[in-house]
Amino acid sequence: TMRGSIDLTGASLDHDTARKAASFAQTADGATLTDVISEVDVATDENDLNAGGLVGYALSSCSFVRCAYNGTFTAKWAGDGAGIGGIVGWSNALGGTSSFVDCSFDGKITVTGGGAGSNGGVGGIIGYCTNSNVILRRCLSYGEIDCQASAGTDYAGGMIGLNKVSATTIENCANRGDVKAASFAGGILGGILDNTEMTFCANYGRAEADVAGALAGTAGDKTLTAAYSADFSENGLELCGTELVSEESYASDRIQAIGNGFTFDGVEYQKYNIGLVEKETGLIVPALSGDKAFTPYISIRDDGAMHSVRIVILTDLSFDSESVTVSIVFRDEAGKTVKTMTGTLAASDGDFTLYSAVLAGGEKYFAAPDHALFGCVITEIPADAWASLEVSAKDTASGGVLLNPVTYALSSMQLTLENLPSYESLGDVAETVYNAGPGLASDEKSTTNEDSFMAVISNTTADALALYVKTLEERGYEPVSKNTLDGDTYYTYAKFDSLIYLYHNYRIGETRIIVDNASDPLSEIAYSYTKKAGDYTALYQYSLNYSNANRAGYDPIQYTESGAPNNGMCYIIKLPDNKLCVFDSGAEQQSTAKSRAGLLRFMREITGTPEGEKVDIALWFFTHAHGDHTGLAGQFLKEYHDEINLEATAFNFPSYQLMGGGYDEISFTTKEIISTYWPDAPHHKLHCGESFSLAGVLFEVVYTHEDAVSPAGTTEIGDFNASSTVLKITFDGKSFMLLGDISGVAEAAIIGIHSPAYLKTDIVQVAHHCFNYLDNLYPLLRADIALFPQSNYNCTNLQNDGDNLYKYRSIMEYATQEYFAHKETHKLTVGADGKIVVEKLPRYDQVK
Repeated sequence: TMRGSIDLTGASLDHDTARKAASFAQTADGATLTDVISEVDVATDENDLNAGGLVGYALSSCSFVRCAYNGTFTAKWAGDGAGIGGIVGWSNALGGTSSFVDCSFDGKITVTGGGAGSNGGVGGIIGYCTNSNVILRRCLSYGEIDCQASAGTDYAGGMIGLNKVSATTIENCANRGDVKAASFAGGILGGILDNTEMTFCANYGRAEADVAGALAGTAGDKTLTAAYSADFSENGLELCGTELVSEESYASDRIQAIGNGFTFDGVEYQKYNIGLVEKETGLIVPALSGDKAFTPYISIRDDGAMHSVRIVILTDLSFDSESVTVSIVFRDEAGKTVKTMTGTLAASDGDFTLYSAVLAGGEKYFAAPDHALFGCVITEIPADAWASLEVSAKDTASGGVLLNPVTYALSSMQLTLENLPSYESLGDVAETVYNAGPGLASDEKSTTNEDSFMAVISNTTADALALYVKTLEERGYEPVSKNTLDGDTYYTYAKFDSLIYLYHNYRIGETRIIVDNASDPLSEIAYSYTKKAGDYTALYQYSLNYSNANRAGYDPIQYTESGAPNNGMCYIIKLPDNKLCVFDSGAEQQSTAKSRAGLLRFMREITGTPEGEKVDIALWFFTHAHGDHTGLAGQFLKEYHDEINLEATAFNFPSYQLMGGGYDEISFTTKEIISTYWPDAPHHKLHCGESFSLAGVLFEVVYTHEDAVSPAGTTEIGDFNASSTVLKITFDGKSFMLLGDISGVAEAAIIGIHSPAYLKTDIVQVAHHCFNYLDNLYPLLRADIALFPQSNYNCTNLQNDGDNLYKYRSIMEYATQEYFAHKETHKLTVGADGKIVVEKLPRYDQVK
């Protein structure tokens, strides 16, 4: 891997040199590059430029295998026939073949200047292609392309900017980055000047230009054939900005996830009506492109009475497909055979019929070349037959075994909303299904099999929901919990390996149904405890360094980082049994080695845990995925994982694929650290109305991002801070409202869901470090004590933020006591007289 920078700005370059600017080689002539990765930043001045992240000019037959460019490339254009690409700027095979296999671009290309000439191309893999053959297979573009020439014509594409080669093969490629140009932009191709074909390609990014298409910006008067390709971006663009010849290609409004995902040869896939999509990369892949000859895939649906099983079978064509016979055996929990069924292709005399290519309900799949696909739907399955099924197949013509018996545990399968009994009769069901995001899994590059999904139903009643949950019980769904909170009833059921959460709010007349694929049951997190003499509960506002250097009252503790932020927050509850519950943490900049050591020292001190013994953390909770709330936690847990016993985690982050703009990279790192060092610790994705107890301390979920979804099924969150989960925590008869960083959308949802009587609290954590207005919520909370995750100076000094003083005063109109987290750690307990006692403790974020 190469790192560093190349700055050609201000350099005196001749025409030839300018065409060869790159981080690895100016020119590659008949070369083979394998596993070359560059993170080098390149900057150039205005020239007649053909340049690449790795190679500027690829001449003759060149091969690039598993190469990547992850740097930042900035350039200016003035000439004609120019190209800039993440891997190669200009590919000019001259009768040979340029091939790119398993290559990727995850950087940024920015192009400005007087104009790109008449044929300027910018691409994630290749900028400009001419002469003879070009092959791209399994290439990925995650990066950003911003080509904004002020004159001329520019073409920008996730794979290729401008293609002038008729013998072009683009297969199994995917673009996940945004592509912008002045003239033409496309997710895969910016434009073509010769007939071009692509197969099994996918676009997830935005394309913006005068003429933009999801797959290609323009085909002009040429022919673009896009077979088995799809746009997942939901941008509403046509597949091609001008003209497209499409063979089984799909726009985003025609793509739906079908059933359950699966793992094949160690790779996870999601099934769509277009076929199979590799979860990690987003690549569309031909089904059964591996070497297995006969493989079944299983999904489960609800068809109105009981669940049905749908089976897709992929096989090669080395036999007479008319003679395929499939046998399915259903067994109960004891392994006893309950029912055996047999079916053949296109024959109606068996227990079921295998169909070629198209399943019932219009679900369409495709198979790779030289393979065939069969499918069937099995209904009328006995209620006691839902433990497992066994699938086998043979060729009756030859007597050969096509598939030895394979057993599938149905009880471990996950559900989707489509699996549930129909809820259409409850009211007005939103057309859009809301992706509520995963739990500890990372969805940075794609959706995951832990993603949860929510249906919003308007104009409905609590009685209608009560009848619906009876239907669930009748169909084998197991009741897990039922909770009544502030006049509403909340239900949890379990089926297979999923939780189903349902609740109705009578104030707004809406029901929400969530299929939660990310959570362990709350019963694995909650626990009771009998207090002994001397046991007590304490709430701590933990001190962090907030940036107010050179201002009155500044605490002159110096950090090794470049500076400390004026955000971040950390609250800790010491439970009566001396276990801890930790809420959020500081920012990465607040996480120096000394501050991490100080936090551990603090935890040992308040729990009485001596050196050599692990500190017990019953729960670590994060309000939302901003780095100033997750950064310190990740670094702390990584460094001290062998001194910490982390028993459980709980948070509800939205889908990165839906709200990626608010996430910080450190949040994914923190989740990965938790999964690495505590893989067996239960995790729960909290939902509104849930409540649980830790050693007698009551936790109630007041709001999550799921409550900011409109009746249309789409989020109303514009400010990512509104994705914060809000908790009401009660200990020793006093309540504490943990608001996180909520903003106006969350405020409105909370007020709409809950009554003023319920919202009244004793202690409030001031939202978003005193940056947000919550003029309608604070009067309902009417808290006596306000805890500020901020310095006094930053909350009250007009020079820092022109209206912070107003925000501070609006809070203190109701609170009688205020405590700031900059200089001291504050300990709050409830005395024998029922009053809250506040003690100031020294700073622990530095080891003295």
